[in-house]
Amino acid sequence: MLADSNNSPTLLKNLTSFMKILICGSLAYDTIMVFP
Repeated sequence: MLADSNNSPTLLKNLTSFMKILICGSLAYDTIMVFP
């Protein structure tokens, strides 16, 4: 995985962006459920 340095940065960026969106989505969902 580390040897594939060409695809690594883009994949890492996409993964972190996806995780950020996922976490923000979960927090927003929890907020909506707690405060209807």
